[in-house]
Amino acid sequence: MHIDKVVINVHAPQVAPFTAFLGALMGTADIPATQAPEPQPSTATALLVAPPAIGEIWAGHGGIYGGIVRGFDGERDAHIVVSTIKPEGDLNWQAALDWAKTVETDGHRDFALPTRFQAPILYGNLRDHFEQSGWHWTSTEYSERYAWLQNFNLGDQYDDAKSYEARARAVRFIPFGA
Repeated sequence: MHIDKVVINVHAPQVAPFTAFLGALMGTADIPATQAPEPQPSTATALLVAPPAIGEIWAGHGGIYGGIVRGFDGERDAHIVVSTIKPEGDLNWQAALDWAKTVETDGHRDFALPTRFQAPILYGNLRDHFEQSGWHWTSTEYSERYAWLQNFNLGDQYDDAKSYEARARAVRFIPFGA
């Protein structure tokens, strides 16, 4: 195998510590920091920043970082963020869906209820950020009259009538490569 050309863009305030390493890696001379090009601003800077630890607020992203969820049906895998905003009281399923769409945090308005398949990830990663008593709606329908709920005390799921009143939490997704 032969590599003809390698381009490495380093966007850091101080590139001097990296130049010796890159020079050794590339077999070229070290470039003095004074000659290093200034980093160019990026429109995707927020998405290039590593997320915080699970369970911590992700500043500027709308809430608590919940980890990574798998994309299905052609959707990309994504980071999941849970809003700290909660509705006043319990809601039926349709009201919970509608409420989640109204949540706005850090300028983000793309919130929804988690799906049935995302809710267990939130249970595993953030159960201490959810009310332990009672059930929480997911966006996933079971049938025309029933939808899935997630319990954050024991981690089980159950379907119940959409008229049942339960808790709701809004989430948003930041797809990889967006």
